[in-house]
Amino acid sequence: MSKAFLALIIVCCIEASTAFCDGPDASQIPQLETLREALRAELVGQMSHVELPGNITAKTIVFRETRWELKTVPQSGELTEKWYKDAMALPEEKRLEKMNKVENHAQVWLVPIQKDAATYTPLEESIPPNKQPHELYREMAFIGEGHEYAWFAYTTIWQWVHLQKSLDLKNGADHIAAAIRGVTIEDYRSWTRSACLGILGRAGPDAIPYIEKAIEDGHPVRHNLVRYMSYSEDPKVTEWLIRQTDSEDERVSSGARAALRERPRKEAAPLYKLWLSQGAGKENVIRLMVICQKLKVPGFEDILPLVLKSPTDVYEYRFAFEFQREFKGNPVPDVLLENEMTIRKFGNASGKDYDQDKVDAAVERILASDDLDAVAAIGASLAIYITKGDSRPINDAGIRILRELPDGKGADLISHLVRSCRGLDFQKERLIQVEEILTHHGQQ
Repeated sequence: MSKAFLALIIVCCIEASTAFCDGPDASQIPQLETLREALRAELVGQMSHVELPGNITAKTIVFRETRWELKTVPQSGELTEKWYKDAMALPEEKRLEKMNKVENHAQVWLVPIQKDAATYTPLEESIPPNKQPHELYREMAFIGEGHEYAWFAYTTIWQWVHLQKSLDLKNGADHIAAAIRGVTIEDYRSWTRSACLGILGRAGPDAIPYIEKAIEDGHPVRHNLVRYMSYSEDPKVTEWLIRQTDSEDERVSSGARAALRERPRKEAAPLYKLWLSQGAGKENVIRLMVICQKLKVPGFEDILPLVLKSPTDVYEYRFAFEFQREFKGNPVPDVLLENEMTIRKFGNASGKDYDQDKVDAAVERILASDDLDAVAAIGASLAIYITKGDSRPINDAGIRILRELPDGKGADLISHLVRSCRGLDFQKERLIQVEEILTHHGQQ
């Protein structure tokens, strides 16, 4: 599924409402377009007046976001995209047979700025929110002062936080505290929790005191509070994350390790090398090898033989093999890698590009190489390769490469991988099958 299409679904399909009620023209508010963009929604009716406690007259506006979703979603991303576009092209009456129409509402109040800021708290508690539907958690919030008004909103946490920023409002609700609260909320697809974790991460160093207090209180998702700080590249956050890896709280330390792995930082280079040496031959360390190679961590190449001696799966073996060759100044020849890609591209028997002649020709070119170690690694990768389509021609190409290597080199590598690999059950089963095929051939 394309990123653009995912964005289309997430951002939603917005439909303008044609229903209007009596009231002042909302277009008089200069910030109306900012509100629309921040809420990703359209105005429902017109602005109206509401009387609040303390003889305060406020203006209020309701917005509606319309989202369409397929009732049945196929496994294929491309097919999902096609079904979605086809359904959206239908008249609404027909579209409703294939899609669900979800309408979410938000409401905003504009209150004249009060001299006594303490007035806002009872107002927040007494403003009557609209009863119109929303699929996610909403709350009432005083989001701040600006543009001659004090602003209140009844919407999701991340939307009022976005409004607060978009309108450049001051003295409003604490968005970081709200995000800490929001990470425990479970609603549709955990959107509130995920959005609030993102708010914390983007808050950078400002979020650290809040997270430390949450850790002290034993917050149930404290590992994710720490992990999502990976969003920030601020040096203070990096320093803090490195310190948290030594936390006695395993959930905190694991969250810090995950954050540093997800968005690597050169300041953590010694940790990456340490974790690699601790995990080599015991757990999958592909991610750590990639990080060390990218950051050019000195000495990490000395650990690669441990991975090659006891890889957890074929992919890990392949990464370690290629990295070691690079460090020795003898990288796997591009021509071999290009022919491997040719086999993968044209070897899917159920794909539109399937071409057995091109696959066979690429196999011949690979077997013509005198770089037997690289050829064996490529053969093993192809032999266990899995795709959504029919990958048998790719697998057969890998087996042929392994079988035709001299001195049983291909069979020896597969036997080594069968003994060592333990991370992926499907891969282990496939390796055993390949070993049996090669063994049977050798006995003929």
